[in-house]
Amino acid sequence: MARKTKTPKKSWYKIIAPNIFNDVEVSETLTDDPKKLKNRLMKIGLKKVMQNSDKHYVYVFLQVKSIEGEKALTVLKGHDCTRSYIFRLARKGSTKLDIIQDVKTKDGSKIRVKLVAITLKRTESATKHDLRAKISEMVVNAAAEKDFNGFMTEIFLNSLQKKILRSVKTIYPLRVLEVRKTEVL
Repeated sequence: MARKTKTPKKSWYKIIAPNIFNDVEVSETLTDDPKKLKNRLMKIGLKKVMQNSDKHYVYVFLQVKSIEGEKALTVLKGHDCTRSYIFRLARKGSTKLDIIQDVKTKDGSKIRVKLVAITLKRTESATKHDLRAKISEMVVNAAAEKDFNGFMTEIFLNSLQKKILRSVKTIYPLRVLEVRKTEVL
C-alpha cells in the first residue's frame, strides 16, 4: 500500500515590474515557499511592461528582490533584442559595427551597453574607428547625465539612439542604430 505524503499548500504570487515600468503586474507564479521566489530571473516582453512600446523584439530581464504579502517585487537586470531581429538588420553591401561599452550612471549603477550600428554602404577602417569612438563617447556621456531609470527609459523609448544617429551623421550616415543588449554589472 502506497503512503500518502502531505503536499504543501501553494499560493499564487503576483510578479510586479519595477517603478521604471510604473509597478505594473506582469505575471503570476505559483509556489509553496516565497523564499524560493527570491532572486528568480524572468524574461518578459517589453511590450507587456510598457504598454506604449512598439518594440515587440525586445525582452527585459526582471529579478525578484523581495516579497511583500502576495506580491513579488522585481528589479531590472537588463534587456536583450531577439537574434532574428539583429540578423535582419544587416544587409549585403553595408557595414555592421558592434560596440560594447561599460558605463556608470549618475546614481552609481554600472551597466554594460552593447550596440549594433549598420551603415548605408561599406565603409573604411578609419570611418569605422571614428564612428565607434563617437558612439562610445555619447553613450558614456548620456549615462553620466542620468540615473539608472532615466538612462534605461531613454534606451527603451529610442531617444538615445535618435540622438546618436543625428550626431554621427556628420561622420557617416547610419541606416540603423540599436542598443541590442544591456546588462547590470
